[in-house]
Amino acid sequence: MIDPNTSRRLAPAIAVGAGFTGSIFAGALLGAWLDRALGTSPWMALGLSLVGLASGTTFALRAQRQHGAKPPDDPPQPPPP
Repeated sequence: MIDPNTSRRLAPAIAVGAGFTGSIFAGALLGAWLDRALGTSPWMALGLSLVGLASGTTFALRAQRQHGAKPPDDPPQPPPP
């Protein structure tokens, strides 16, 4: 069984991975649907896949900045007076 502390430390990484791949996948699916509806194959799928890639990268960088600001084992510091 996995230690609960390990699970807590892995959760942000799993969320980033799912958000990154999910945004690319959603862009590709929406693009494929629009290509079929508008007859523009493959341009919408390619374009929206790139938008999904940019969105996923932005999400991953923001999460890294948020979770990478301090080492995970440091206790929280009180705010300065």
